Formats: sequence, C-alpha cells, structure tokens
Amino acid sequence: MTVARLRPEGATEPDGRVVLTLYVAGRAPASARAIANLNALIQERRLVVDLTIVDVLETPGAALLERILVTPTLMKTFPAPHTRVIGDLSDKKILLQGLGLPETI
Repeated sequence: MTVARLRPEGATEPDGRVVLTLYVAGRAPASARAIANLNALIQERRLVVDLTIVDVLETPGAALLERILVTPTLMKTFPAPHTRVIGDLSDKKILLQGLGLPETI
C-alpha cells in the first residue's frame, strides 16, 4: 500500500483537496495506465490529493472490505459524494465526472 499527498506546483487548498484510493492488481498494464492517467490529471488540474494506492494482490482484505470486484478501481471519499470509477482511467470525461470536476479548467 502506498500513501502520498500530491501537491503539484500552483495547487491550492483547502477547496481543491480530494481523497482518493486506487485499487490495482500488481503491475498489470491496466494498473500502470490507471496510475499514469490519474497522475496526469492531478498535475493538469493542480489538485491537492491524498492518494492511497492499494495492491489487491498484496492486501486482498482491503479490497474485500470495500467490495472491490474489478481492478483498477478508483474511489473518491472526499469531498462528497463518494464515487467509484472502474478501468484504466483513460476516458477523461468519465474520470472528471467521477471526481465531480468540470470538463474545462
């Protein structure tokens, strides 16, 4: 499990703070793409993010507790509402909707 606070240059807080958990399966290609796509969005939008990456192969209990059936799955727990985005996060429109962010900056 990896926990990090990401704060791109120029990011503002507290309004822009987001708490996310990304569930991945080891070094699978879809997992790597999800991490890269999420990092790109965080940098582009200058989001302050508390990000936890959970490898379900290392900690399957964490996935069971949250009822994660598919990886990668991104969960947003703050700000409300809680949402999930499933897949490699390459569909930017779906990702933005899932995070409650506008499509344009």
